[in-house]
Formats: sequence, structure tokens, C-alpha cells
Amino acid sequence: MSHLYDLTAAYCQIAVLAEESEDGAWEQALADLSDSIELKAENIVKLIRSLEADAEAYSAEANRMREQYRTRHNRVDSLKDYLQANLEVLGLTKVKAGLFRVGLHTNPPSCRIVNQEAVPSDYQRVIPEQRVVDARAVIDAWKRGELVPGTEVSQGKSLRIW
Repeated sequence: MSHLYDLTAAYCQIAVLAEESEDGAWEQALADLSDSIELKAENIVKLIRSLEADAEAYSAEANRMREQYRTRHNRVDSLKDYLQANLEVLGLTKVKAGLFRVGLHTNPPSCRIVNQEAVPSDYQRVIPEQRVVDARAVIDAWKRGELVPGTEVSQGKSLRIW
């Protein structure tokens, strides 16, 4: 019997035998079975400890990989900023760089709501029981040269590599 459920079933049979039997035959069977259960329990606990150690190692490796990802991602951002700054200083908008082309593109305008209460109702839409500033309408007004109170519209540049 190598499975714990087999050992458990055998233990139950010995318990029934002990109630029905007058001789002590069940005592030896119980002693043998107890040794098997103890050995099986020990092996299961060893497996549990091994799996716990594996899980801890995987967690540590995941943390290490996450840190490497963050470091590499920050390095990529830094290099892009460096390249963009140098292209802007040189006044270049496109560069053919061997296998790659690099260019500065103007990003679409974005709107940040500074004071929602100061934004005129023409630039707000009502979402059931909630007034929300329509950023698209604010950006369209900005493109027409209008300034909407309570908002700031900005338009930056980004580096694209293709």
C-alpha cells in the first residue's frame, strides 16, 4: 500500500476488526500500518517542504526578473529621452539611422482639468447625475485658439522608432 488513501482504508478495516475480533491479531496489523502511515506522512511533509522551497525560489526569481525589467525599461526611456533631446537641439525631425528611421512627431493635445468648477457648461457633458468636463471639446476649442477657463492644454513631442 503506497497511497495514503489506501492506508486510511486499511486503518478503518483494522478498527472494525479490533471491535469484532477476540484475539490480538489486529494489534500487529495496526503496528505495521502505523509505521506505514508515519513513513507516508514523513514523505508527504518532505514533499511539501520541497515545494515550499521551490515556490520561495520562484518568488525570489520573479522579484529579480521584475527588477531587471524595471531597470531595462527605465534605461530605454532614458535613451529615448537622450536621443530626442539631441535631435531637438540639432533641429532634426527625421533621421535615417542604418536599419532604422527615427523621427520626432508632435503628440495629440491632451487636456488636464485644473478646476472643474471653473469650466463653462458648454464644455461639460452630463453623465447620469454627474457632470464631467468634455476634454475633446476643450481640445477642439484650443485648436481654434480659444482658452477654456479651468483647463490647461499641452502638446508635447515623442520619439518614434520604426
